[in-house]
Amino acid sequence: WVEGKIDRVDVMEKSGSKYVRVVDYKSGIKTFNLTDVYYGINMQMLIYLFAIWEKGKGKYDGSVPAGVLYMPARDAVVSSERGTSPEDIGKEYDKMLRMNGLVLDDIDIIRGMDHTASGLFIPVKIGSGGAPSGSVATLKELGDIKRHVEDLIVQMASSLKQGDVNALPKGTGGELPCRFCDYKTVCGVEEDSESVNYQKMKDREVLNMMEGGEAHG
Repeated sequence: WVEGKIDRVDVMEKSGSKYVRVVDYKSGIKTFNLTDVYYGINMQMLIYLFAIWEKGKGKYDGSVPAGVLYMPARDAVVSSERGTSPEDIGKEYDKMLRMNGLVLDDIDIIRGMDHTASGLFIPVKIGSGGAPSGSVATLKELGDIKRHVEDLIVQMASSLKQGDVNALPKGTGGELPCRFCDYKTVCGVEEDSESVNYQKMKDREVLNMMEGGEAHG
């Protein structure tokens, strides 16, 4: 039995349907990307969202996923050159408070999160042509991600059951998370230890790979 606690869940009602958004507060710098999810990293928010989608009770019963977002929970300090205009400083300040994640490709949902749909608060905006751009996914694509995440969880559980608990860190572009870990001596990871390194892919490429594909843990 595994339990978790969601930082925040927002609900929006539209045309008789309930849409839910999972928000995770981060005091440090945290960036959501689908490449991590593809390789079984940083799946926590999505697991919460999909659990609500499939098993939500009470006010979450029958809900539809609206997205996941990391929200900065730290004091934003802007470093700038002397003489920088207050307007430019304000823009940099807003940029530091901008959330990042993945949002349902639905104009009404996007405007429900940011009525200006300018990309100021969420990683999505609606252009002059009326089409959303940024970190968006259709409901079908969210279903593909859900299936991929579930397959990865099954793989992980099977590996643990078989006693596979070796430390095998994963990272992007040569950067491994161990360099920031205070407990790396516990699992015995050294600079020359075995690791898995992968290159970051575009979200569209990852979504295409997840469509009908096998989980890659």
